[in-house]
Amino acid sequence: MFGTPPPLARQLTVVVALVCVGGCLGRDAAKVDDPLKLRNISITMEAGTNGDRPARVELVRVRDARLVPQLIAIDPADWFGAEGEAFRGANPKAVYDSWEPVPGLGSGPHDVRVRGKFAGVLFCKTREASPPLRVERDGSLTVVIDESGCRIDGGKYAESRAARGRRSKSVELSFAVTSQTNRNRPVRVELVQVDDADLVDALARLPGSAWFAESGRMFRRTHPDALVNDWELVPGSAYGPFRLAVNRKLQGVLFCGSTARGPLRVEWRHKIEVEIDNEGCRLSERVSNRRRWNPLTWSGWQ
Repeated sequence: MFGTPPPLARQLTVVVALVCVGGCLGRDAAKVDDPLKLRNISITMEAGTNGDRPARVELVRVRDARLVPQLIAIDPADWFGAEGEAFRGANPKAVYDSWEPVPGLGSGPHDVRVRGKFAGVLFCKTREASPPLRVERDGSLTVVIDESGCRIDGGKYAESRAARGRRSKSVELSFAVTSQTNRNRPVRVELVQVDDADLVDALARLPGSAWFAESGRMFRRTHPDALVNDWELVPGSAYGPFRLAVNRKLQGVLFCGSTARGPLRVEWRHKIEVEIDNEGCRLSERVSNRRRWNPLTWSGWQ
């Protein structure tokens, strides 16, 4: 009565077990709170980059939010090797899009629309080491590969309902870039928001030349949840105001170009005007000296 089951019964038992495992994994998957809504991706690669040889680029999208930290921790060289093969084998239902852009030529736009709630990570393998990039923008994106590595431009930031609920303040951020700054070439600007005072102190000690090189790439890799807004500004022009929704619990650090001067610690005000020159960024005098009415202070002014 309790002997070995017949062959057919054993086969049915295996099938039921596999179905159960698949169903359990699906139910246990951590929900993606800020799913991507991508339309297309274009790739531009600067001439002479990567020793004037093609690069490898891959967009990985997963339904389980717990897989994102695993992906961020994988070095791109290893992703396009044994670790990447192992991950693909263990996660066949993830979505993978791969390209091999050529220096000096554009590629795309490539239609990358899919149904479902996915989080995304971008891998770029070039001689200029770039960490995996968490994809946090919707719409049409451009992957830019140059001598500094790999970055994502365009689109708009994805934001979950939970993230919208955490916002507590709206600010207007404007920039004025003096002419001839950065040899009259576009200036990269990034606003980093973190909730750890020690991290803010560490970031404030970094010169722009380090942030836009290996130190910044390492920070993004080790702190994938940090919020980063970025712009590319042409000298001799004014930009903004950009309306940003910020969190009072997070502190802001603003990096303006690859300069020796450290970044600017940003105090959340309704209007923030930043001037940028070859030495870095600073608050506009007319803003930094302006007093604001605050009924919660003793005198009413701050």
